[in-house]
Parts: sequence; C-alpha cells; structure tokens
Amino acid sequence: MPGFGRLVAPDTRDRAYPMRAAMRAMPLKKFRNYQLGRHLPLDQGDTGTCVAHAWTGFLLASPLQCKNAPTPFDLYRGLVLKDEFPENDIEASYPNNQLQYGSSVRGGAKYLVERGFVKSYVWAESADDMARWILGDKRTVVMGTNWYWDMSMPHSKDEVVELSGGVAGGHAWLVVGYNSITRLFRCLNSWGLGFGERGRFAVRHDDMDRLIHEDGEACAAVEQAVAPVMPV
Repeated sequence: MPGFGRLVAPDTRDRAYPMRAAMRAMPLKKFRNYQLGRHLPLDQGDTGTCVAHAWTGFLLASPLQCKNAPTPFDLYRGLVLKDEFPENDIEASYPNNQLQYGSSVRGGAKYLVERGFVKSYVWAESADDMARWILGDKRTVVMGTNWYWDMSMPHSKDEVVELSGGVAGGHAWLVVGYNSITRLFRCLNSWGLGFGERGRFAVRHDDMDRLIHEDGEACAAVEQAVAPVMPV
C-alpha cells in the first residue's frame, strides 16, 4: 500500500492569511495547467512523507521550477523540526525508509520560508478561491485532505476520483491545473507513474470544496511577504 502521512494541525491564525488577499483583479483564463518538468511525478513509496513530496512538487513545477530544490526526503527531515509534532523530531536523522510519522502542510510551508524558497504562504477557503488562484496564473496549490479508499482508483475517463469507500488516511498532494468548462482540478499524486495518468488525476469542483471543508487545507506559498488581513 502506498504511503500517506498528512496530519491535521488546525490553527485559527491561518484565517488571517486568505488566498484572496494575495490576488489582484485580473481577467481569468478558461483553463490553466502548470508544467511539471522531467523530475515529476515523485514516489514516496510506503513512507509517511506525502507532505514533503507535495511541497517538493510545488518547487519543481512551473512557474518556480527550482533547480536547487531539496529531495523530498531531505525536505521531510527538515520540516519535522518546524511542524506542530515534537514526536516526529527524531526522524530528522532517520534514513529514507524509516520516515513514517507524517507531518502537517503548514510544517512544510514554514520550512520553505525558513530556507528562503518563499516569503509567505496563504490558504484557500473554498474551491472557488483555488480556481481563481490557478486561472489567475498564481501557481500550484498543496492540498492536505482526507483520502478516501476509492480515490486510489481513478476513473479511466479523465482520471476522476470518487470520494467514497471510507477514509483511508490523511494525504497531501498537489493541484496543478483547473478547467472552468469541465470544472475539474488537475492534480498530481506522489505514488509514482503507475497512479492515474502518469501520476495525475482529477477532482471535481464540488468534491474539492467538500475536501476543504472537512478538515482539509489548501496552501500556496508566495514570493512576497503577505500582511494579515486581521489581527492574529
């Protein structure tokens, strides 16, 4: 069974940094898919490093396409020291195949800020926020959500996943595009080329909204500092 590893760590201060605060009014495209580059998709194997793999995908995909991005396993060993779980700090010195505890999406964002890859990070409150972000040429979005058993078996047509079969675990993955006509988000998993369409799959707009509102999170890191829209 492929690994998961996304842990929930709610923080009400995230509401002070909404994605819409970092967007400016501009015409939106009908669809947008970000280029992935030759190093994607990634494969976490059976480890609990999905958060680090999703953030590494964020760094490797356009428009960033960082040439000095850490490996996902090195990123994990760094982010466990920044997240909300002291229990996983010991994994900062573990080999790749023993990285199992998991982490939070916020932990990955904080680590990228510390390393100087980005200046700040913002959060979507809905699928509509995410669609505007992607269609406005902002960049990809890291998701941390429940992962349902049937999401592991995308439909052959458009590789759409179903939110059914019960929750298998918490998982982090990357949203790399959106089509306003089909209302499908294009996404990238970290389970290698054998998953979906060479690692890619699709989520319906309404299903994305559901995932966000059931303890999900959608985070994008930005290259400029973002001021809070309310006291924190």
